[in-house]
Amino acid sequence: MSKEFKRMQELAGLTEIKVSTPGANIDNLLWTSELYEFFKNDQDIFKDSKIDTVIRQNLNKIIDDIWEDYTAIYQQYDIEEFNEGNILDYPKTKKDLLDPNKQTGGVQDAEYFMIGVFLFPYILKHLKQNGWEHAITDDWIDATFSKDGKEVDIFNYITPFEDQDTDPRENLYEKFIDYIEENY
Repeated sequence: MSKEFKRMQELAGLTEIKVSTPGANIDNLLWTSELYEFFKNDQDIFKDSKIDTVIRQNLNKIIDDIWEDYTAIYQQYDIEEFNEGNILDYPKTKKDLLDPNKQTGGVQDAEYFMIGVFLFPYILKHLKQNGWEHAITDDWIDATFSKDGKEVDIFNYITPFEDQDTDPRENLYEKFIDYIEENY
């Protein structure tokens, strides 16, 4: 902080200045924030991909998609669990998705699925634009790409996907097959 700025604060009697940013905080979403950090910091395949920027710029859309999936599939189960006393609370509004005290397994499942679906086209677009070829292997859903003699299973490479207990191939099977057939 510059001396002039500190002096102006003293003269105005200000001891603290807070900057408020509108919209959702990415840190309140577990898988979204992990994927954001991965793409922001990757220095190999996704270096300069700007996928982290895409996540940040589309956070409200991602939250809308999570809310839609959550209310369609998981919320009723959470209501039953809440009424039986098995959970303390659950999201009743879209804003509640960002409250860590109301996040349930259903919220996490909806987020994990929807952020994967949202990012998949951006991941494939980046790979294609940078010369990665879809490699055909014997995997049930082939997420292997090759370039310059290097083969990478992209779902294992993207560590937030690889670290989950549910393989993204299960969630993204249909989207993956359709998108690859149409775009590769």
